[in-house]
Amino acid sequence: MGTFRWCAAALTAVALVLGFAPARSDAAVRRTLSLQAPTATATGAAMTLRGTLTRTPKGSPVVVRRAAGARWVVVARTRTTTASGGYAVSVRAPGTGATYRFRADAAGTATRSAAVSPVRSVVVRVPVRASLAASNLTPVEGSAVSLSGLVSPWLGGTPVVLQQRTGTATTWSTVRSLVPDATGRFRQAVVPAFARPTHYRVSVGARGYRTAAVSASVTVSPVAPGPAVVTGLTISSTGRQVSLRWNNPTGTRAVAVRRAAGSVPPTTATSGTAVPTSGVVTTATDSTVEPGEAYAYSVFATTDAGASPPASGARPGPDLVSNVWTSAVPGKVTFHWTNPAGAARVIIEVHDTGGVPLGQTTSPPPGTDIGKAESLHGGRPDLAPAGVPLDLHPRQRGRATATSPCTAQRRSTGPTPRPARSPGCPPTGHHTR
Repeated sequence: MGTFRWCAAALTAVALVLGFAPARSDAAVRRTLSLQAPTATATGAAMTLRGTLTRTPKGSPVVVRRAAGARWVVVARTRTTTASGGYAVSVRAPGTGATYRFRADAAGTATRSAAVSPVRSVVVRVPVRASLAASNLTPVEGSAVSLSGLVSPWLGGTPVVLQQRTGTATTWSTVRSLVPDATGRFRQAVVPAFARPTHYRVSVGARGYRTAAVSASVTVSPVAPGPAVVTGLTISSTGRQVSLRWNNPTGTRAVAVRRAAGSVPPTTATSGTAVPTSGVVTTATDSTVEPGEAYAYSVFATTDAGASPPASGARPGPDLVSNVWTSAVPGKVTFHWTNPAGAARVIIEVHDTGGVPLGQTTSPPPGTDIGKAESLHGGRPDLAPAGVPLDLHPRQRGRATATSPCTAQRRSTGPTPRPARSPGCPPTGHHTR
């Protein structure tokens, strides 16, 4: 037995001397793993990590990890997609600015070794945005403009500079440094160059893991001073006369007052109808108006800078009669209303529902300022044929007044008249003076 053990040991020693080693049936294939990553990206941005796992079949698993202190946390799992072991996976960058380390690994199998890639560092920066706006893009030459904006997210101490480019220049020059408040907001007054556009922008420098930023440019184009405008225009009216009063701007050399029928005032100093004026006045009277008609007026002042924009207004509208209602008994419809204060005379107009005037009657307003008109068979203001719907329009003379019709049906025969409209029908009216 001892002789056998000695012979076995001797044979083993001879095999080692000759360079032979015992064969292993489970020898693993050695693999390598690479990883490529962007050097920098923005917080929350998608980034692609890719690499190659060698000497491995298609579909082999690969795990991507990120360092978190002393640990490596899993951020993605994928598999090789090519015969050469290529893989790629998209991951979202962390939401905080910092430098992050990534690596990939592949677990070993019975026939292939485990593999770990080199570590790759990715700088993740917080995107910064800057905005800028001007209080007036077309200021009068020589006047100040307020520029305001926001730097977000804001980190105190970040350099912020207001820049400008004038006319056709292609380079930006610094106007001044800005100091935003704790929320990143800023405001700065500037006086743009005369007679040519000035472009402004805000430039924000990078700081820490925050990116640099440049706002969109804002173009301010000063304009030459224009003429001052007429102020304080007031318009009053009586039956056949309209009175205007206003204040002229400093340096006024002439005044023009123009009138147009309707509610749209003249837009130029030559449109419409001239209202007589003499010299540099602040009042005018129009005595050529018609009672009950609408007119609009514009006043223009001429200075050394030219004719001013119009100061416009309309002839005051009529006061309305109120509380219009009807009552009816067989053969008669009575219309009631309340006159406005100061009414001098009331005219009752009768129309059919097609708007055709059938006649009118006139009466002074009662002392109580309560109006009444009755529809009597064969008498005024019942001027319509039997069965024709009637619209009665109370109108007033003296003060301007207006109301709208209440409509009633009348029959010439039969004990029961057709019903009048319900009390309180809506006023829509005539205008007269």
